Amino acid sequence: METTTVKPRLTLSGLAWPIMVETALRTTLTSVDTFMLARYADEAAAAVGMVQQFVFFVMLIYMMGATGASILVSQHLGAGDERTAAEIARTALFYNLVVGVLLSLGLRLIVDPLIASLGVDATVGGYARDYLYVYFSCSVFQAMSLLLASLVRSYGYSSIPMYVTFGANLLNVAGNYLVLFGPGGFPVLGVKGVALSTVISQAAGMVALFIVVLRRPYLDFLRGFSANWRHVRNILRIGGPSAGENLSYNLAQMALLYLITPMGTAAIASYTYTVNISRFSFIVSLSLGRASQILVGHRVGAGENDRAFREVLRTTAAAMVSSLLAMGTIALFRMPVIHLLTADEEIVRITSELLLWAVILEFGRPINLVVISALKGAGDALFPVIVGVLMMWGISVTGAWFFGIVLSWGMGGIWLGKLLDEWLRGFVMIGRWVSRRWEGRSFVETRRETA
Repeated sequence: METTTVKPRLTLSGLAWPIMVETALRTTLTSVDTFMLARYADEAAAAVGMVQQFVFFVMLIYMMGATGASILVSQHLGAGDERTAAEIARTALFYNLVVGVLLSLGLRLIVDPLIASLGVDATVGGYARDYLYVYFSCSVFQAMSLLLASLVRSYGYSSIPMYVTFGANLLNVAGNYLVLFGPGGFPVLGVKGVALSTVISQAAGMVALFIVVLRRPYLDFLRGFSANWRHVRNILRIGGPSAGENLSYNLAQMALLYLITPMGTAAIASYTYTVNISRFSFIVSLSLGRASQILVGHRVGAGENDRAFREVLRTTAAAMVSSLLAMGTIALFRMPVIHLLTADEEIVRITSELLLWAVILEFGRPINLVVISALKGAGDALFPVIVGVLMMWGISVTGAWFFGIVLSWGMGGIWLGKLLDEWLRGFVMIGRWVSRRWEGRSFVETRRETA
């Protein structure tokens, strides 16, 4: 599988800015459903925001293959082994397709017991069921689009997923407008229509990525149908712990949701709005982390460990500053932003307080976003899982329960638990990177580093 086209030159900025735009677009794609539904009904917005945790849980399963394959492909490309990189990519595609089809067929069977376990009122529960029935049934589109985007970025073409995501966003927004407001007599389908709009946009993005990959000579991993299933073991060795760390985080967020639910619809809506608004503050940090993961994979594959070490430290500092500035600006103008979403004074009051807490939380989050991604790129995927599980549950969930429920600090206490987890876990992760114990964990034989 030799290539005939020179591969793109990899730089942090060259990888990061398209990923940043794509991340902003993906964040918008996730948040736009909630924001547009806020104009439809607060209960609908609360329901969709609530079930986004379950949607993210499914995404993590698919990201297991995507993350593992992306890191392995990056390391082999860095080492100059393009044939093996293409073989790994094809294997990952078959793996995600099988998993996606099986989950799409089986997930809808658990929707009713899942919603019932939340104990929400009938209106919110009905909206949640409508959304999950549609989304779960078509989740295979997300499985394939996530993997394709990850593989394309590993090859250095980070701008391609950006353009595809932009088109998917436009399609999703247009679809939401049609099904929520019914222009020209179009049937108003409510939450079910919003779910349909989301999965249709994901399917369109998947098709677009397949077309682009087939037309790029350097992206030759679709040229042939063979797959070597021994690569699945290595994909899961990286992707499994990586997904496990994210899975632990998501389950912890679900546990927080169970703590919040008895506080009422206003608390659920406020939490939903705060989470969605705060996402925009760490777009740069998340993008720098994802770019670092790709770059570290290539650097480690090429034996350039010292270069990777220095780059990650500089990237972490830049990410923290960007997140502080972004969240500080959001907090400064929080009231007009909140009033765009709701007129309920109780929701406005709670959301306003949470956004102030979020300034401190988001200043610490970039340490985890960048350094954990770098550790994964180097092949050190197990350590973040162990630390993550211990701290997310021992500090975030336990702290939220203690401060929010036991001390009756309400939503402020919930947020304090999240804040302490992000900062303490970040200190441990930066210590791991500085210790350089991640060296020697690559999945390829690296070349000796030159001065």
